[in-house]
Amino acid sequence: MRTLLLAVRAALTAACSTTPDEPPPARSVLGVWHMESDLQGRTIPANLILEKDELGTFSGVWESMGQEMDLGAISYTDGVLRFERAMGRGGATLAFEGQVVDGALQGVQRGEQMEIPCVGSRFRLDRDGPAEAAPSRGDADSPEAYLAELEADYERHAARAVPRDSFEVLDNPSLVRGVDAATLTEDEFVLGVFLDGEARAYPIGALGSSELLNDVCGETPIAASW
Repeated sequence: MRTLLLAVRAALTAACSTTPDEPPPARSVLGVWHMESDLQGRTIPANLILEKDELGTFSGVWESMGQEMDLGAISYTDGVLRFERAMGRGGATLAFEGQVVDGALQGVQRGEQMEIPCVGSRFRLDRDGPAEAAPSRGDADSPEAYLAELEADYERHAARAVPRDSFEVLDNPSLVRGVDAATLTEDEFVLGVFLDGEARAYPIGALGSSELLNDVCGETPIAASW
């Protein structure tokens, strides 16, 4: 992760050190980007969708782990893109800062005591427009090579799901009584179960950071997944 972070920082520094007569126009960051973030050594894919209306107002969405998180505080100044987003439902706020370097969107998402480098390639120029053109048959020496190239292109641009085993399974988590759960809000969603005269409630925000949770309710082993 440190190597990727240093590489992203170097790219941003190099881009900032050159002062062109005019910064790239805003359309250079608009569209649908397939992003890859390095989170503690794991690659987390996401889709970044950026749009701009006739009045020049930006809007955007970050799609990851089956969730859509609206972007806030979006700005594009002197070739630098900035925005804020939540890290999952009810999660911490991350602030993104990055630039388009050699056709790739390179940046860092910063939160409380964390820095997450990420790199993206643009898949569409707008949300509903056509995808990038597939490789032509002239780009491959044989039908087999052409099909392999198409498959590689799909892997680069169409994967949305988080790879298998990207998150650690939570085993026998520490629990507190509901009245003592000071970090929960009254309108927060939980996944609940009642067995053998005992109840459990698992906050969706906590489950969103893990594939699976193993616990025991009463005398019955249970598994919670979100």
